[in-house]
Amino acid sequence: MCDKVNLLTKDIDKKILKEINSITDGFLKKNNLIKSKLISEYESSLKTGYQSIISKKVLYYYKYVREEREKYGKYYVIDELGISRVILDCEKLSDGNEFWKLVDLEFSNDESFLVFSVDTKGSGLCDIYLKSYFEDTINLLVNNNEDKISGNLQISYNNKKIYYTTCDKDIRKNKLYCYEIKSKTNNLLYKEDSRQFNISLGNSCDNSKIFMIVHSYSSNEIYEILDDRLMLLFERSDYVEYSVDYYINTWYVLKKNKDKTTDFLKYDDECFEEDVIIKNKNIEIDDYYIAYGYAFIFVIENGNNTLYLLSLSNNKVITTRFIDSRYRISFPRLSNMNVLNSVVVISFESYIIPMCNIVIDLKNLEDKLFILDKKYYQYKYEKINYDERRYRIDTLEVNNKGLRISMIYNKEIKGKCRKCLLYGYGSYGIKMEPYFSKYIPSLLDRGYYYCIAHIRGGSENGLKWYHYGKLLNKKNTFKDYIECADYLTMNGYTDSSKLVGMGESAGGLLMGAVINMRPELFNLVVMGVPFVNVMSEMCNDKKALTTEEYLEWGNPKIKKYFDYMKSYCPYSNINLKNNYPNIYLYSNINDSLVDYKVPYNYYMKIREADVFKNKLRKIFLNIKLKYGHKGSSNHFEKNDEISDVYSIILSIN
Repeated sequence: MCDKVNLLTKDIDKKILKEINSITDGFLKKNNLIKSKLISEYESSLKTGYQSIISKKVLYYYKYVREEREKYGKYYVIDELGISRVILDCEKLSDGNEFWKLVDLEFSNDESFLVFSVDTKGSGLCDIYLKSYFEDTINLLVNNNEDKISGNLQISYNNKKIYYTTCDKDIRKNKLYCYEIKSKTNNLLYKEDSRQFNISLGNSCDNSKIFMIVHSYSSNEIYEILDDRLMLLFERSDYVEYSVDYYINTWYVLKKNKDKTTDFLKYDDECFEEDVIIKNKNIEIDDYYIAYGYAFIFVIENGNNTLYLLSLSNNKVITTRFIDSRYRISFPRLSNMNVLNSVVVISFESYIIPMCNIVIDLKNLEDKLFILDKKYYQYKYEKINYDERRYRIDTLEVNNKGLRISMIYNKEIKGKCRKCLLYGYGSYGIKMEPYFSKYIPSLLDRGYYYCIAHIRGGSENGLKWYHYGKLLNKKNTFKDYIECADYLTMNGYTDSSKLVGMGESAGGLLMGAVINMRPELFNLVVMGVPFVNVMSEMCNDKKALTTEEYLEWGNPKIKKYFDYMKSYCPYSNINLKNNYPNIYLYSNINDSLVDYKVPYNYYMKIREADVFKNKLRKIFLNIKLKYGHKGSSNHFEKNDEISDVYSIILSIN
């Protein structure tokens, strides 16, 4: 089976890539006015400058500042007298690098030094550095030329050691190392042999515990790191996952069970006996965050996140209500340095509300209902020409089984039948959460609907929704997306001559599968860093996206999975007689997740379709020669990157 699949391993001459890119560049230059206008709109909607809310750890206060024209900003420490000092100048460190990304940053518990990891290629592999708070010298601890370092870091509670993870040749995070600062020695603490598992590091909210998570796509196990040894807390069990935290002598655990239910548990540190806090088969808990004696509990209800505050002392529940029912919240780490502080900073955003900080004092919570309205909002980025009152979000119920579309549009523009972009992903249980994007209004103000398809394979409706769209259920993902597109056209929101399909990474696979099944549905399809040859990638067990991903796609060495995968693989099912839509593919040469050769070979094959050879439709490939899977590393370059995509959309659709 797999031995009959052509594995794409040979590098492609950069001259060939430049020749292919030049076709795209030529088209973009013809439409340079559109691109320039888009960039101007991005830069004039929100100010790029930003300052975090100042937070105290124990000895010092901390803040992050990015001035208006800076790419990466600076970190500051502030003493009790209010005197601030730069402890990490990312502008200086990034100077001279085409790509630069701060992957992780950790502060020592004694607040005397920090360690950080940096990726300079976009590959996800890093160098590790140490810097004293009050000295300018930066010391390189571990070089990526010697080890494939993932960038995940933790500092020991006694400030004597640094823990970090490394990757094997396939970029699987498989080893845990302990670096002793004084002796400058490295010791291997753990090696994961199973190719279906990766390792990562975490710490407790009170910074007293460090743990290692060994995880696959369906299960995990958790160890506490005790100096130079490991203690198993929760062992791996098929289709069971744990999330852990520690607060005042108690472990708090979210357990996702094999039957797709969730439990919120606690364990006393001394006897480690289980005590159930929440066990309700009708409630699915997605995540939690602990601060000042409360657990912020994220619950999936009707496809939306709902936030509850749970008192850890008496299990009293306080419900919250936001101005927008479709929202995403997070807890910015630098603004919440000490969970024993009663003041908590919440970052809030929705599809149309830019990220803002909400500052609340948990000491003063008395009511059973806590309403967070606009009086609490402190916008993260100052608004210039953006007004959320111009826009509206509608939820379209596509069927009675939970399939729905989030539709964003400019309500000041009249008319129902419009140009439309339908975004989809539907893999790995990743939810299409309501992130704000400053780029989308440029489409909305030109009369577009921007739609997000909440399809199976994601977890918008819980764990079962995810499992209905993986392995031998994968085609449900494609069917759901097609049903969403049909719903939009049949109900008069758009028609096929105005409809754009878009997906990135596994969402690129979605696009490729859908246009093989229903090529007439779209005028244009955009595929970013697209996983369009699942057969070649999954049959090559020497690649990063292979063995560990058998739990998502299936093992092609087993016939039923091989046959099923082959039946939907975008590359394998290209039909040169299909009336394909216009296609725009983009990728990055340092992508360690989806090799740039995958979209390149897909492009070379599908461009031979009659519709492209006869110039009835356009097809473009754009492979950036300096980025990784997630593209550009700063917001100025990101403006240019996104403007390429949107100018293609506006020029063709």
